[in-house]
Amino acid sequence: QKELAKAKARMKKHLKLQEWLKEKEERELAALQEEEEEAAAIEAERLKKEKKRQARARKAKKKLTNYYKELMDAADPGADALASVASGGMSGGGGGGGDISAITGGSMGSGFDDGVGEGYEVG
Repeated sequence: QKELAKAKARMKKHLKLQEWLKEKEERELAALQEEEEEAAAIEAERLKKEKKRQARARKAKKKLTNYYKELMDAADPGADALASVASGGMSGGGGGGGDISAITGGSMGSGFDDGVGEGYEVG
């Protein structure tokens, strides 16, 4: 009878341990899932900001291209060929309209980060 009581106690202890391990695993899985959701939310926010940044960069580039085109038109109204190059017309493939590297001498900086004081030399 003592052995039976000991066996029941061991069984009870074992079941309690199994239950605790199961709860621990569930907590870890919940924490992992929460971490993944947080990382996904951060990545989505980063992508959203990057899209906005790219849109601002495109808008700034377009504005700057138009400004240089107007500047060239005002400086020499007869220079249609240069204005055409500024708008991407006869450039022979500069990726479409607005390749201002033809006017600026390619000194524009490769990426618009915030567009503040970075590589705007007219050469």
